[in-house]
Amino acid sequence: MCSTRPWATAWKFSSANAIIRCTNGEVPEWTNGAVSKTAVVTFDHRGFESLPLRWFFKGCSKMTRKKTDGTKGLDLKSVSILMIAEALPENETDSFYTSTDSLYVQNTIRAFQQAGFSVHNIADITNLGVHLTVAVKEPRPGVSMPRELIEKYAPELEAELAQFPNLKVLLLMGDVAIKTLNLIARRTTGKACIPTGSTYKIRYQQFFFEGMRVFPSYLQTGKNFLIEKAKQRMVTDDIRRAFVWLEKEQTHANR
Repeated sequence: MCSTRPWATAWKFSSANAIIRCTNGEVPEWTNGAVSKTAVVTFDHRGFESLPLRWFFKGCSKMTRKKTDGTKGLDLKSVSILMIAEALPENETDSFYTSTDSLYVQNTIRAFQQAGFSVHNIADITNLGVHLTVAVKEPRPGVSMPRELIEKYAPELEAELAQFPNLKVLLLMGDVAIKTLNLIARRTTGKACIPTGSTYKIRYQQFFFEGMRVFPSYLQTGKNFLIEKAKQRMVTDDIRRAFVWLEKEQTHANR
């Protein structure tokens, strides 16, 4: 197990004044180097801070973007499963909550259908208690994802996890999502949550982060998902197993 709840060091973001605070008065050290734990930082007055902390704020500057992430009007308490894909699509209108026919949307719907769920749109998936998001909040710049971008957006994903009080399951769709969660886990627990190695070899091991069950899986948002039938089957199986585990947990909690 990686750690246990609660989210003692969860980051809180305020888009109104772009102020970021930590609930226990500490700041995350995403890179080596001293970081002031007494810093009072805003975008108009940084006070005393180190270079790593300035990198952190640069990475989180897009928290003020308009709400296209599906959380507007969403009951945050209703979310029990977070499915984390790689990155935003090249065209923002193709993302989970701004499109009806993009590969992001259609592939995800297909995966849930193959897992046995009667869903026809993203709203149906939301009604299952699932929220869809990405680890890197911008498009992938090339064939592979630079580590700098994973580091840049890891704090933002950590904050996103903290806003769902009843979150029980994380579905990590692909290597970028796995690497991002491992970066967060190393900061909070001192070790990675998911070990290195081929995903298909570790899928059936049990992993936990902050009390949440973690399922490493494969990316479902691209064209390759339509071709690679083996990965389709594994993604479908991972979705199904996530719901089976969640049902058992809820049954146990209601006893």
